[in-house]
Amino acid sequence: MKNKFAKLLNSVSKRFGYRFTKIQNRDWSDDFVGLSDFEKKTLEIASKYSMTGFERMFFLIKALRQIQIDDVEGDFVECGVWRGGNLILFQKMIEKKFGNCKASVIITFHPAFLIRQPAQKKMAWIDLKMIRDRKI
Repeated sequence: MKNKFAKLLNSVSKRFGYRFTKIQNRDWSDDFVGLSDFEKKTLEIASKYSMTGFERMFFLIKALRQIQIDDVEGDFVECGVWRGGNLILFQKMIEKKFGNCKASVIITFHPAFLIRQPAQKKMAWIDLKMIRDRKI
């Protein structure tokens, strides 16, 4: 039954210039050169809690590395958190560099919500000031 459905789907999609192929199971980490075993493991853990794709998370790791190399001071802020996957990635990378440390997290409004509801920007600004002033 699956095979007949796949053939029907392919024949219809060809009329529109598309073709479906079966996804091959393979090791995704082969595509990302230069990741340590720790970073691969962290990426696997964090990806379960994020809608961010592997490629973007890979470049996030590279950005975090560069921030460490350049010794940039400041805080990380992630707006529009789904299940906190990128925050998990941040925390694991920070723990690796500095040992066990506390990460402050505050739940605030998604930027798209603030565009639709400009009156709520005041509340988001209060949240951001709390982070700035280290009141969390």
